[in-house]
Amino acid sequence: MPEHVWQQRAEPDEHLGRWLVDNMPRGLDIELPDRNSDRPVPFIDCAVDDNHVQ
Repeated sequence: MPEHVWQQRAEPDEHLGRWLVDNMPRGLDIELPDRNSDRPVPFIDCAVDDNHVQ
């Protein structure tokens, strides 16, 4: 959400970070993969530099 849209819709003292924490999904049983696994890494061929992503 662009900042200007948030500013239009949010309460005067409501911060986006606080809203995200307060409204995060709860009760989901998400299994995270082992970081040391041999699973393929998506987008490994993408190069990133300071100006753009290829």
